[in-house]
Amino acid sequence: MATKNFDWVQVTESIRSSYKQNQLGWWFYSLARTFNLTNVVEVGVLGGYSAIYTMAGMPDYGYWKGYDLWTLYPYNHVSRQEAFNNIFKADLLLDDFDLDPYGPLENVHKHILEPVDMIHVDVSNDGDTYKWCLEHLFQCIKPGGFLVMEGGTIERDLIEWMKKRTPIVPIVDFLHSTVDTRVFQWELWCKVDRFPGITVFRR
Repeated sequence: MATKNFDWVQVTESIRSSYKQNQLGWWFYSLARTFNLTNVVEVGVLGGYSAIYTMAGMPDYGYWKGYDLWTLYPYNHVSRQEAFNNIFKADLLLDDFDLDPYGPLENVHKHILEPVDMIHVDVSNDGDTYKWCLEHLFQCIKPGGFLVMEGGTIERDLIEWMKKRTPIVPIVDFLHSTVDTRVFQWELWCKVDRFPGITVFRR
C-alpha cells in the first residue's frame, strides 16, 4: 500500500454525516486497513464521509462503489456531483471508484455481480432495513466479509423520524441471542455503541 498523506481528513471536515459526532470515520478506516478490504460497496453515500475514510484504509488497487438516491431522496441528501467532488478532492489514489444512482434498496443487490469484502448500508436504516439486508445480501458478500449497518444504539432508535418505524435495537438483541445459523447465516461480529451506532455482521 502506498503511503497516503492525511489531506483527505481535511476534506471530511466540511462533509455532513451523523458519524462525525463521535469521529466514527476512523472506525471505517481501521476496518478497511486491518482486513485489507479490496472490494467495497456502500449504499447511502450522502457527501462521502464514510466513503473517504474507508477508501483511505484500502490498498491502492482497491475498488469502491457507491449507490445513492442523490437529489431524488426528499430528506437529507446531496447531489451526485457534490459527493464526487468530495471524493475526488480527497485524492486517495484507488484504482477505481464509482457513484451510481439506484431505485429502491431492493434493487441494489441485483447490481452486485460478484461477492465483495464489505457492504455498508446507511439509508435511513430501521429494523426493517436490517431484516431485509440480512435476508438478501448474504450471497453478495464473500465468506469472512462484512455487512456494516448504520444504527444500533438506543439513542438512534429514539430520534424523531424513527418513532413510527421499526426500532433497530430489539432486532439486534434478538440476533445476538439466537443460535439458529440456518436462518441467519451471520455472526453478529461487533457493535459500536457511540451514536448513531454501527452494527457489523460477518458472513
